[in-house]
Amino acid sequence: MVGVAAAGSGRPEIVIAGLAGLVAGAMSTGEYVSVSSQTDAEQADIARETHELKETPEAELEERSRIYVGRGLDADWSRARDELGISETVTAHPIQAALVSGKIGLTAFFGDSLPYVCKLKQTHRPPR
Repeated sequence: MVGVAAAGSGRPEIVIAGLAGLVAGAMSTGEYVSVSSQTDAEQADIARETHELKETPEAELEERSRIYVGRGLDADWSRARDELGISETVTAHPIQAALVSGKIGLTAFFGDSLPYVCKLKQTHRPPR
């Protein structure tokens, strides 16, 4: 947006550039919420599997064995990784997703609002 203002663009162009920046910030916040929901779902799946393992350990062992053997793997591998597709390296990280996708809400708001404040404070000079 600063580039748009520095290029001597008019107020409508600056407003459009500022709004685009604000939308980008809102999108990163949406990404955070989305990945947080994914994390919640993963944790619920792990809790359900843990409960099932306590309540019906034989059935869970049989299920895990079928999964491992079907993949040609040793049956002693982690059930969370192979039953649920979750491992330490591929779990959802909401903060990381928000940072990677752009900006976090407040940072985006204040960062994208600063040029508006500067433009409003700018003294108007009549054309010569």
